[in-house]
Amino acid sequence: MERAMRYKNVLDPETKLVRGRNADGTWRDPKDFAISGWTGHDEKQRNIYYHNIMLFAPHDVQGLVNFMGGDDAFIEFLDNFFPMGDEWSMHAPLFVQLPGTTVENSKDYQRTAG
Repeated sequence: MERAMRYKNVLDPETKLVRGRNADGTWRDPKDFAISGWTGHDEKQRNIYYHNIMLFAPHDVQGLVNFMGGDDAFIEFLDNFFPMGDEWSMHAPLFVQLPGTTVENSKDYQRTAG
């Protein structure tokens, strides 16, 4: 589990997002398109990528919640996250089942009868 928790090394308290580091440990420029080939050198896609990759710690949801500033801040992140994305990480919709988000979001993401 220790190794899995190393994701915290790239959580930037300034931007409240994942941010790359240089070899010397300093933060990379948050506007650097080299963060991923998926950004396509497009500012909107880069922003979506940063938000999408932010949820890549399903093994430590409480750690993400704490990092973002608590339940309300995390719910606000999700409220802003889903409308902006076009291809979320496969696990991202599972976060709408967290306490405090289920009632508001389940009707938006449940596409079947029931």
